[in-house]
Amino acid sequence: MKMREYDYIKGNNALNPQRKLREPDREEYEKLKRARKQRQVIINNKKAKLRAGMTQIILLVFIFGMVTIFRDSQVYKIQKSMASIDSDIKAVEADNEALNLDVLKASSLGNVKEKAEKNLGMTIPKKGDIIKVDLSQNNFNLQQVDNTKVGDTTLLEKMMDALW
Repeated sequence: MKMREYDYIKGNNALNPQRKLREPDREEYEKLKRARKQRQVIINNKKAKLRAGMTQIILLVFIFGMVTIFRDSQVYKIQKSMASIDSDIKAVEADNEALNLDVLKASSLGNVKEKAEKNLGMTIPKKGDIIKVDLSQNNFNLQQVDNTKVGDTTLLEKMMDALW
């Protein structure tokens, strides 16, 4: 007769049950425990890698943002300096135009003749005042100057003479 788990009671007689004692297998329990722990370690490692990757991405975005802001500020400064240089160039060009007009007025032949006669006392030369010189001949004697004198000595020679 097949005994079931609760077939130990027959009437008022109690039989010694042949139960399957279910004692957890210690080895299987440790194996499951190690597997659970290993899965937890793998999950934690994945989370740590993900956190590290996200931190790197955030840092890169921050660094690129700061570099972009820095470069934009430099571009702004350069544009501002270019605008001030352009205004300076326009002012200098206006001054140059005014000076060119003054030069043109002062260099006109009539103006030069008038200033020479009135301020400097110059007159227009007449035929009798003109002196003609023949420049084909050598009118000037060039003398060669000898710069070396007998008594001149160099500093090195003076030092050698003092020592010996």
